[in-house]
Amino acid sequence: MEKSQNGELNEDASICGYDSLHHLLKENLKPHHFKEVNRLLTGLNCGKGLETITLPESATTLSIEHDFDLQWWSIC
Repeated sequence: MEKSQNGELNEDASICGYDSLHHLLKENLKPHHFKEVNRLLTGLNCGKGLETITLPESATTLSIEHDFDLQWWSIC
């Protein structure tokens, strides 16, 4: 079962206890398989996979307080 952004187990998550399909796949696939699956799901950006950017703490706090998922990727 995945821990939510605030570190607590999320039993009410939408997919088998995970907040998103992305998190479920990342936690359950081998790294090389996840990399390929992620590429197929998100596509390529200038020939490279998308890079996840760490969110500012204020944005993460807001998403936790108001119960929404927030993700950020680098685009060239």
